[in-house]
Amino acid sequence: MISLIAVFNSRRWTLGRPKVKENSLGFSAAHLRSFVKLTTLAVGVIYVQLILGAVVRHTNQYVYLHITFAMVASVTILYVFLRSKQRLTQVTRIHSMAKLILAFLGFQICLGIGSWLALPDMSYVSPDSPAFFLVPTMHQALGALILVAMVILNTRARRLVVVPEDQWPDSAVLAAQPSEKSSTPQTVSVGDGS
Repeated sequence: MISLIAVFNSRRWTLGRPKVKENSLGFSAAHLRSFVKLTTLAVGVIYVQLILGAVVRHTNQYVYLHITFAMVASVTILYVFLRSKQRLTQVTRIHSMAKLILAFLGFQICLGIGSWLALPDMSYVSPDSPAFFLVPTMHQALGALILVAMVILNTRARRLVVVPEDQWPDSAVLAAQPSEKSSTPQTVSVGDGS
């Protein structure tokens, strides 16, 4: 919730809704709606995975269910990234966030393996070691950060406006982005995406 408050109060948010040109390479309003649905699904999957992780951490039960669902969450995140790469590379704020989430996923998998090795039943890490608590805590915190990042990605995607190609002026604004030197927005022209 706090992350959304920060997004809603950001300068870029208050400048207006970013516009994306519908083009012949296959990007359309239908693709955007599909991407929004996919990111909404990803938010739900990640949320359930966080709950399963909390159950594992506090009860040491359902470890394999958590691992199995981690695979589902990983595939979902990978699919979100691939869809953003396939259709939304012209919108750098969307594609960059998807790349960041994918990078977080790589670290999360490593921390998940470390957390699994730190389980009391596994006996790989001494309960007296700082890693016994530190690695699972980092794993859970990064999972929460992945959830926040996916919510922000979903919110940004919902805010995009697709403009039909025949209504797109030559000097149209792709996204209102504040200039570092002035408070006036910059205009960014987008071609056919090639």
